Amino acid sequence: RVQRVRASAEAQMSFAAREHPHLVADGLGGFIFPRFHPSFDGLFTIVKLLELLAVDGRALSEVMDATPVAHLARLKVSCPWQEKGRVMRMLAQDKDTERTKQVDGVKHQWDDEWVLVLPDADQPVFNVWAEARDLDRAWALVHEYAERLGSFQGS
Repeated sequence: RVQRVRASAEAQMSFAAREHPHLVADGLGGFIFPRFHPSFDGLFTIVKLLELLAVDGRALSEVMDATPVAHLARLKVSCPWQEKGRVMRMLAQDKDTERTKQVDGVKHQWDDEWVLVLPDADQPVFNVWAEARDLDRAWALVHEYAERLGSFQGS
């Protein structure tokens, strides 16, 4: 079962300490194993990876070769503090997507691609992430959304 939590390290560690799931992952390579310790631990992550590989009897290179390539692009888009809430509301009301998810950003999803607009908690910027069938399409999506965010500002 997958449960989504806010993207901040504080929210993820609090969830780990409170709920004791098997694993918490931040999507950027950080992992928490709450039964060991409810905070991010890179060394323990490597130990668990080696354990899983030994149990499965496979080499890391085999697993990497079998893993599909993810075509991700990320762009930071400036936005004045006072505009961020309004811009997020306008983006959340977009009718052009099949599915929209809102945890602490707005994620628009289609069959084989998605765009996530995540407001930065510490800076007057949005982080725009996209995954698509190829890298060119992912970059096209982040630039399209960067332009859309720019058009929402001051309107």
